[in-house]
Amino acid sequence: MTTIQDKQPEDPQLRDFLRLCLAAGRDPDVLVTIKSLSRQTDWQSIWELADNQFILPLIYRNLHGSDILPSELEKSLRDIYLNTAKRNLAQLQSLKKLLVQFDEEKIECVTLKGISLAIGVYGNIASRPCRDIDLLFHHQDIPKILAITQLMGYQIYGNPISPENILQFENEILLYNPDEQVFLEVHWSLFDSPYYQRTLDLTWFWEHCAPVSTANITILSFCPEANLIYLCAHLVLHHRGNELLWMNDISELIYRFQDQIDWNTVIDKVSEFHLILPLRQILPQIASEWNTHIPENVLQVIRDYPLTNEETHVFKSLTNDCLTPGKLFWIDFKYLNGFGKKINFVIQMLFPSADYMKKRYGITKTILTPFYYIYRWWLGIASLFTQGR
Repeated sequence: MTTIQDKQPEDPQLRDFLRLCLAAGRDPDVLVTIKSLSRQTDWQSIWELADNQFILPLIYRNLHGSDILPSELEKSLRDIYLNTAKRNLAQLQSLKKLLVQFDEEKIECVTLKGISLAIGVYGNIASRPCRDIDLLFHHQDIPKILAITQLMGYQIYGNPISPENILQFENEILLYNPDEQVFLEVHWSLFDSPYYQRTLDLTWFWEHCAPVSTANITILSFCPEANLIYLCAHLVLHHRGNELLWMNDISELIYRFQDQIDWNTVIDKVSEFHLILPLRQILPQIASEWNTHIPENVLQVIRDYPLTNEETHVFKSLTNDCLTPGKLFWIDFKYLNGFGKKINFVIQMLFPSADYMKKRYGITKTILTPFYYIYRWWLGIASLFTQGR
């Protein structure tokens, strides 16, 4: 379900400088501005923020050979760029093995996020870091997928609260192959909110896919309209709209497909899917700050589009920076569909497995486990009345 990640405040000037560096990939004229600013640049701070935002390979792609980067920094960035290519190519080989198995079983899947963007949007496997392989499947295929991947050496990663009920209440499961050192995220819905799991029409997304190819592999990826909707909503609902890499992904997508995107379809679908607000938050920034053209009439329609009370309430709930575990529990409970599912969810959250409790709370003596259940309940109730960070 929804998670909140605490981050240290970032220097707005550093972010602005990095945004210009990323925009240089779409507008080389920006290099003049970057060069003038670079004379007062704290490259160590730039490196740290760029590394934290996973954009070092893109900085190298856009600035190498421009006489902007200090020579030692450019060498280090080149090493990272080449290592990114090496890691991504290894992931492509793992993905190819997976796709062969899925094809034999006649299982459809769509490649999401990292690899899909590196191939289909950036057109450069070294530019876009891919931390894991993200694949979307039909919900009914997930048990078969888990069986296939287990035979291939993948295992559930981490400590899910209820592996046996994960298909009911989650939208993905993270697997890891220790032999290939590859993470695989298996998705059956696009967002972790129970509200969108219940209301989002995945059929439309499945119908708006197209094959893209590179390095002797062909993957299925979202068409530009579907990808734009997904990336904007994912950025806002999962990352609070504050990730430079994800903002650049959206800018690159719009820039590359600007003559192909059917904006009327985008607007119609975000209205139908109750996802107007993520685009209202992201697209004006893309247009004004990221050197990416978006038709003014599109921005105006999205800005003025009437909202339903339900979308407004859902969006406010899911993007609240003060959420605590207890409040997250209540939000998820509220949007689950059906009384039976709500009861199962409550039971799962109140009485997770003893194995989960031991790992979650570091219980060393089994006899103490019942007391930790009480402790868990107390923490949840207390967090309903406290502010998150």
